[in-house]
Amino acid sequence: MLAEIVLSMAQPTLPPDLVGEFPIARAAVAQGWSYEPLQAALQGTAGENGAWAETVPPWADGLAQARLRVLARVGRWSEYVNLAQAEGQLVPYVLGLVRIGETAEAIAVATQKLDTAAEALALAPPLAAMGLEAEALALAEQGLSRQDYPPLARWLGDRYAAQNQWEQALPRYLQAFDQEPDLALWGVLKDHVQAEHHDRLVAAIREQGDGGTRLAVLLHTHQWEAAKAAIEGLPVLTPLPLQEAVTQLAHHDPDWALATAQARIEAIAQSGKAALYEEAIAWLTLVRSWQPPSVWTKYRQELLKTHSRKRKLVELVQALS
Repeated sequence: MLAEIVLSMAQPTLPPDLVGEFPIARAAVAQGWSYEPLQAALQGTAGENGAWAETVPPWADGLAQARLRVLARVGRWSEYVNLAQAEGQLVPYVLGLVRIGETAEAIAVATQKLDTAAEALALAPPLAAMGLEAEALALAEQGLSRQDYPPLARWLGDRYAAQNQWEQALPRYLQAFDQEPDLALWGVLKDHVQAEHHDRLVAAIREQGDGGTRLAVLLHTHQWEAAKAAIEGLPVLTPLPLQEAVTQLAHHDPDWALATAQARIEAIAQSGKAALYEEAIAWLTLVRSWQPPSVWTKYRQELLKTHSRKRKLVELVQALS
C-alpha cells in the first residue's frame, strides 16, 4: 500500500504527479508522524475524533490500518494499541492487547464489542495461534450467534474436528455446507453425518452448490439420472471439464454418453473458437474409444467434411486417426 510505504520513510514524500490521486497517501505525507492529534492518539490521550483534529474522512480506516502495520513491523506495541483504540480498530486493538500481556482485557473487550461474524473470523484464528484456543472458540461461537457466516462456521468445524470433538464439529460443518457446499467439505461430512442429514446435504448441493460440486457429489452418491440432468442443464460450451463425469456415466448409459460427447464436439466446432479445439479433441478421443472402428472412421470423415474450412480443427482431427 502506497501510504504504508510513505509512512515507513524517514521524511515522507510523494511524487507530485501522484499527490492528487491517492488521498490516504497524501494525508500520510502531510501529517507524517508528528501530526498533533496522531501524537495524542499514540500516547493514549486522543480526543473524540481519534487521530484527527476535525472531521474524520471516509478513508480514515485505510490510513489507520497502514499506520498500524508500520508500528507492528517496528514493534511499537504500546503505541499500536493506543492508536487502534483511538481509531476504533477492534481487531488490531484486541490482538495488540494480547501482545502487550493484557490478555484478560483483550478478551473482555472482544466479548463486549464484537459485532459481526467477519470480525470474529478475523480475531479467532490469530488468538488460537497465540495459544488462546478456548477464547478463540468462544468468540467464534459468539460471532456465529450474530449472523450466519460460512467461512467462520467452517473454521469452527475444523478446530473442533482437529480435537476430535465431532459433536461440536458437525453442526458447524453442516451450517457452512448449507450455504456454501463444496466437494472437500462433502468428503468430511459423508463419513460422519447420520443418515437423517443425507437429504439435507443433497438439497444444499442442488440449491447452492456450483455446477462442478453438484455434479461430483451426484456421481459420488450414484445418482446417475440426476447427474445426467445436471450435465444437460449446463451450457454446451461450459468451462467445466466434463469428460471424466461423462465417462463414468457411460458405464450406465452409453448411448447418452455418446450423444452428449458428440453434441459438445459439434458445439465447439460450430463456435469456431480455436481455443476450445483441444477440448473437442478430448471429446473425440472418448467417442473413438466408444465406437467400433468402422463407425468411428465414418463419423470422423463426416466431421472433417462438415468443418473443412476450419483449418486448425481439421489438422487436430486428422492427427487423431
